Amino acid sequence: DIWSFGVVIYIMAAGAPPFDAENELDILQAVKEGVVDFEPAAVWAELSADLKDLVSRLLTKDPEQRPSMASVLEHSRLKLAETEGALICPEPGGAASSGAAVGEASQLRTAFTSLVENIDDARIPELRKFFKSVDYAQTGVVNITDCRQGLAQMFQGNEELKDLVQKIESNALTGKINYAMFLAMMTDKRRTIRREAARAIFNAFDIDKNGNISVYEIAQAMGRGDDLKEGCSPNVPLRELRAIWEEMKDVFSSQEFSDRELTFEDFFNQLPKANLGATV
Repeated sequence: DIWSFGVVIYIMAAGAPPFDAENELDILQAVKEGVVDFEPAAVWAELSADLKDLVSRLLTKDPEQRPSMASVLEHSRLKLAETEGALICPEPGGAASSGAAVGEASQLRTAFTSLVENIDDARIPELRKFFKSVDYAQTGVVNITDCRQGLAQMFQGNEELKDLVQKIESNALTGKINYAMFLAMMTDKRRTIRREAARAIFNAFDIDKNGNISVYEIAQAMGRGDDLKEGCSPNVPLRELRAIWEEMKDVFSSQEFSDRELTFEDFFNQLPKANLGATV
């Protein structure tokens, strides 16, 4: 239940329940009123606005207005929590070094976020195998120091990952990687990016915006050898759009012309790499 999830997060963050009173009847009355005060104020003052926004959404009084779990998982605070859990930054050595530690943590997350966004899907199994090979204690956590040479070699020549390779080679990144969590996060993010790219192309074919496109129109475009039109979605990397376009050529060029219409899910599920998780 979304609301219960909000209560749990509130208690974990503040150390106290969101609806508190002297007795059970008053607690139930507070729950019915649904007013969230974010107390103790001194505790919440130290927490991010993102976290308060997430809790507020989860504890929305009207069930019809509460977010779905799918949208909750897309919330920026949970996305950050995924990254924070997967990338373990070195502890600051004291007050004087805390600022530097924050900078190192930010640099680490930025670098590996670029890896998530720019890695070729086919290389994820290779990355998983590499992490396991340097997990000498078999704990599921690897030290970045042990990964430097292998990661630098693996992504050498990838222009989009040039900054990551430079940081790795210059010893600018320190910390550890919970690679099982990181790879799960990566796979989920890659799946989302692929769906966004497929959706952008689907919308370009859905001229009348009725939520369906015809196999005939797709097959015609593939048969003519049409190229992907740049700018079809400014929010999706062009390389992702091109990858979907190439898959469409494999699927739809050989199909007979048909007036059959496809919903987005029909369209997406026909692409060879629709279920990315099965391949990584």
